[in-house]
Amino acid sequence: MKRRKPETILKELEEFVKGLGITLRYERGDFEGGYCVLKEQKMIVINKLANTQK
Repeated sequence: MKRRKPETILKELEEFVKGLGITLRYERGDFEGGYCVLKEQKMIVINKLANTQK
C-alpha cells in the first residue's frame, strides 16, 4: 500500500469536513484539538503546534 503524505491526508480531511458542513479551524494554544459545537455551529479545531508526524 502506497504511503500518502500528511499534507495530502490533511487536504482530503479539509474537503471531507467541508462537505459535511463542519467548520475547520487552525488555532494555536495548549490543547489537543477535536470536534465541538459552539452556538449550534459544528467545528473541528486543529492545534497548529501539534506534531502531525506521530
